[in-house]
Amino acid sequence: MGTRWQSYSGKIGIAISLDAFTPQYLKRLDSLGACIVIQNDANDQPWAGPSKTCDWQPQEWLNSVLGSVQDDYPHLHYNICPMQVGNFFDVTFDGQSTIMKKSDRDPDTCCNFVGNEGFVHTVTGKTMKGDILAVSPWVVEDPIRATPGMSLTERRKALEQVAHQLLPGGSRANQYSESVIWADVDIPVA
Repeated sequence: MGTRWQSYSGKIGIAISLDAFTPQYLKRLDSLGACIVIQNDANDQPWAGPSKTCDWQPQEWLNSVLGSVQDDYPHLHYNICPMQVGNFFDVTFDGQSTIMKKSDRDPDTCCNFVGNEGFVHTVTGKTMKGDILAVSPWVVEDPIRATPGMSLTERRKALEQVAHQLLPGGSRANQYSESVIWADVDIPVA
């Protein structure tokens, strides 16, 4: 369980999708001295909507990408989460790629997943700290950008409608936003 390897970029730990949501797995990577978590992902649910365990999937997703760089894991300094997007026959892959960095600062509220409000871990209730270095755009911007003051419920309803249009057979089937994100980072030397 949990492996890491040394690279020119530092000690890397791989957390394929749900592994990064599991504290025991992250503790294992941390105990091995990994400083970078690569969380390659192919989320097989519509992004803007409820997940199987939370009322808003992007809010829950912060549990892994930002949650993995909290003080509970002293060696884990970065989370890099590339997301595969698109419809593969009848299977949907949707999400937003991110690069997160451990920090004592509050995350920038203007840099978040669509439909999110705040940076609270949905399981523990803890407020999370860290720098969001990059987030890929989703298919549409969060409506709060065009309509300040729009309620969270209204925002999420509008975003969820778009997510359903992206599904196979929908009016926007497979019109996902493909992108590349990057960030210059300083890797801690052990």
